[in-house]
Amino acid sequence: SHIVTTNNTNRFPSKKRSKSPVGPTLEAEEEKWAHDIKADSASTADLESYMSTKITISVEENIMKKELWGLFQDDFQNFDGNHIRKSNTSDSTV
Repeated sequence: SHIVTTNNTNRFPSKKRSKSPVGPTLEAEEEKWAHDIKADSASTADLESYMSTKITISVEENIMKKELWGLFQDDFQNFDGNHIRKSNTSDSTV
């Protein structure tokens, strides 16, 4: 079960997407993580899925500069270095 930690809503328009690097379609992953993640209790697989999904959406939507920084701060506000180290995503490329 995923716990909502912010009042985020799905910020990206719904459109047919390609397969996500984390398995299911990106659209399904985007819906799964629309309200963020409780990083302290998340499994490694959930951390990897969350990070990969947020990165892939930002790339596909061509989000840059101040908008990207704002979304990053919001999406990863509950993360610290331990959460990044816990996942393998920090070693991968998108």
